[in-house]
Amino acid sequence: MLITVILVFFPVISASTVECENLLATGVAEYNAGDYSSALMVFDLLIQKDPSWPSGWLWKGTVLKDLGEQEEAEKAFKKGRCLLSPDTCTDSGDEHDHDTGDDYKKPLSNVQNRESGPYPPIGYSYIDRSNTGQQADTFDLRSSDTDRTVSSDPQYLEHRGDELMESGLYRQALQSYLLAEQMDPKNPVFPAKAGDAFNQIGDLSSALDAWNRSLSLQPGQDASDILRKKRGDAYEVLNEPEKALDELERIKSLNNPDLFLQKGNLYSVLHEYGRAEDSFQKCLFLDPGNTDASLGLAQAQMSQGKISNTQKTLDSVQKPPLHSNQSRLLEQLKKEMKQYPASDSDDLSFLFTHPELYILIIVGIGGIFYYRDSIFR
Repeated sequence: MLITVILVFFPVISASTVECENLLATGVAEYNAGDYSSALMVFDLLIQKDPSWPSGWLWKGTVLKDLGEQEEAEKAFKKGRCLLSPDTCTDSGDEHDHDTGDDYKKPLSNVQNRESGPYPPIGYSYIDRSNTGQQADTFDLRSSDTDRTVSSDPQYLEHRGDELMESGLYRQALQSYLLAEQMDPKNPVFPAKAGDAFNQIGDLSSALDAWNRSLSLQPGQDASDILRKKRGDAYEVLNEPEKALDELERIKSLNNPDLFLQKGNLYSVLHEYGRAEDSFQKCLFLDPGNTDASLGLAQAQMSQGKISNTQKTLDSVQKPPLHSNQSRLLEQLKKEMKQYPASDSDDLSFLFTHPELYILIIVGIGGIFYYRDSIFR
């Protein structure tokens, strides 16, 4: 169905940069989802619309390789490399079998000077119109090596992507990172940065896939924890607290109050108030004045019936300065506290929040009843 919609709404005509980027993102999403046939159709359509884009050829080669079509895959890779670096082009006749003819052999300078080309040359003034709701930004990429053109070196593409990201041109940066990943698929840095670019343009699903590709390459504990945190944040935005917590609980090297505050809030959403209480307490241990953690802790304690502890926590909340949401929550908790008699204690709440004690009591009573004759003889 997705491919049908694409074929209807993207006729095979000369494409703009935004159209090609959208097609590329769609193809990558299909590939990440494991639908290689659909991905191949999208990349073929991208090539038909603009045969001078290296991304279409390189991704097509990747899909064909995964499908076991090694010979066709190598042809696609060769055409993509030719566009990135004209020195790799040859005049062998086996490259003339595609209906695009020799378009992919155009000199790189011609490809760069076209507005629909994936990368402007160094010093080229590029107008980003990918976000129609925003004012167009002018990007002038400066480099000490002004004579250097677009390179097939993945490290250079990474550097371009970094500069594009700093300038807010996230879609263009994404192209650099994806191409770098294609050229060096064993480097965990490239998919990690591609995930950051996907995240900036609001494609959280593709961001999660890219970060996961980086994790699969075992980038090291510190880098893995950063990726886990990003995946946890993304799942939280997608309203998937279980998956968010699964990522956050795997973090080993990060030990900051914000992480424990986030975990406490997520456990509260899942009504796991015991774990929420523990997370909020760890946050307050690292940051005693964290008002959000104190309010979250009070809420978790009240939900467990720990009334006296709740009162102590609320009394510890530093009144000024509180922002509006904190003030409303504090007043709400105080109103709820008035519903409990002053004599309530945490002794009974402990029983209510630990149902296993009921089981032990029942077993004990049953044992006394069963052995009553021996006991009371």
